[in-house]
Amino acid sequence: MTNSSSPTLAVLEAVADADDTDPLDLPPLYDAVDTDALEALFEPLPHGGTRTGRIEFTYHGYDVSVACAADGSVTVEAHHRSARTRSGQAEAQLSFD
Repeated sequence: MTNSSSPTLAVLEAVADADDTDPLDLPPLYDAVDTDALEALFEPLPHGGTRTGRIEFTYHGYDVSVACAADGSVTVEAHHRSARTRSGQAEAQLSFD
């Protein structure tokens, strides 16, 4: 599990971990999801409240899930789409400063 302060970076780190590769070797994330929207969806609310919700998309052969809980924690999971692959899973936690 990795810690990141950005949903975009957390997705890249989770997929890179699952794929056993360097995040810089992955294709651009913006080809799979609007990264500005991803960041906006999971930023803290202006009045101090937290957002809750979940978004799922496919990126680099992985089913990616980004979820925000009521306590403000954001979890990113990446699972390889191939049913034959048992490895290739990773999770990342976000912490907002």
